[in-house]
Amino acid sequence: QEAHAPECGLSGVSQSIRRKSISSMSCSPLAQQLNQRIREHNPHLFQLLSARGKRIFWPEQGIPSQSKQAKGCAFNATIGTAKTDDKKLMRLNCMTELAGGLSQFCENSASKDPAFFLNYAPGSGIDDLRKKWRQMLIEKNQLTDITENDMSLPVVCQALTHGLSLIGYLFVDPGTEIIVPTEIWENYELVFGTNYEANLTFFETFTESGEYNMEGLRDLLQRPTTAARRIVILNFPNNPTGYTLTQDEAIGLTRMMRQAADDPALPPLVVVLDDAYFGLVFREGVYEQSMFAQLRDCSERLLVAKVDGATKEDYAWGLRVGFVTYGIRGASRPVYEALEKKTAGAIRSQISNCSHLSQMLLLRTLCSDEYAAEKAHNRAVLKARHDEVRRILSDGAARFSKTFVPVPFNSGYFMCVRPVDRSLDVEEIRVRMLERGVGLIAIPRSRMIRVAFSSTPTESLQHVFDTLHAVIEALMARPAN
Repeated sequence: QEAHAPECGLSGVSQSIRRKSISSMSCSPLAQQLNQRIREHNPHLFQLLSARGKRIFWPEQGIPSQSKQAKGCAFNATIGTAKTDDKKLMRLNCMTELAGGLSQFCENSASKDPAFFLNYAPGSGIDDLRKKWRQMLIEKNQLTDITENDMSLPVVCQALTHGLSLIGYLFVDPGTEIIVPTEIWENYELVFGTNYEANLTFFETFTESGEYNMEGLRDLLQRPTTAARRIVILNFPNNPTGYTLTQDEAIGLTRMMRQAADDPALPPLVVVLDDAYFGLVFREGVYEQSMFAQLRDCSERLLVAKVDGATKEDYAWGLRVGFVTYGIRGASRPVYEALEKKTAGAIRSQISNCSHLSQMLLLRTLCSDEYAAEKAHNRAVLKARHDEVRRILSDGAARFSKTFVPVPFNSGYFMCVRPVDRSLDVEEIRVRMLERGVGLIAIPRSRMIRVAFSSTPTESLQHVFDTLHAVIEALMARPAN
């Protein structure tokens, strides 16, 4: 059964009992204030919070806040950094010399010191970066009429995995059901299943005709439940399949989510958007925007949590900069601020804050005059590889159809195939491919082999699929035991 959170001092809880130690189930007055703000505005939104989500808060008078207030003082003896006698950050020159080139991009005198990049970042992230990412999110999703009441300000996290973990922290209790397609990134099971003890419930990703399985998702959404909330994770372009909804499917999914959210017989809904591969759509008729554009104003009983970042979008895998952005119909800036503070509090409790250096690198990159052109160039390379895979599969259809079947794909970094012979072990196929100098990913649960065309030179893709065909053909031809 799903665990339910205490009311966190909102009603009927005596404040007269003093404890020498903080109970794991106690609730700070600061958390109570945030909870009250959320619940007064939208009780459904408050219901979506997990026990941890209701207890967490940003320490308004904690060390980060007190240090910020003392920033202009002649003598600032607050935060735990070390400074020289002339009040500059201490540094190791052998380290800061490596970052010295960044100082030319800084617009204020304080940050022209390379050591600036080694300082702590704000708990929610650098304000200018958060605002820039919000502006770009609006532009990329054509949300021209949006106001500050229509979505939160993105909170900086330590890339996608951390962003998903924050969602687990805020909205998942032990036993919470999370609805996902059968084809998912394997890390969901670690993040949500192992760490937060959620129950992942699967629907088949595709119908037999190769369309996204709307009916399978609808059946799970409409199933009666006594849980406090329902959670769905949507990942487009999908890892591992490389599939993104068509425009018609996106419209149908939006309609389905609205109906599911507005059903008073069912609990409210959290839709988590894993948008790691956003923008990498390569075929006509495919929905190019994030589902955030459709779902953010869908219902007062549906919270959409968009998790994205620079990792795949901006080819910055090791910088580890991501964002969590919220949207729900009828919200106000104070409500979004409460969600942002809870998210920042969760970050504070886990990793304190995210890399200042990485955030500044990304911010300067997003503001660069070369940014758009360089990003377009990389996208064109990936599209060419995607198109080459489709050509190879089309030209070799008669031959390949005897050994494997491609899974629908139209975007992202990957595509997958399934062996025609259902008795074959995909792990054995992977190992045989290694022996021939080709590395692929085996996904035993789905009986799939994943091919990352994103990391394969265009001229080598033919060899990869020819080798895969030969390996499967040889395994099919061996005598049965």
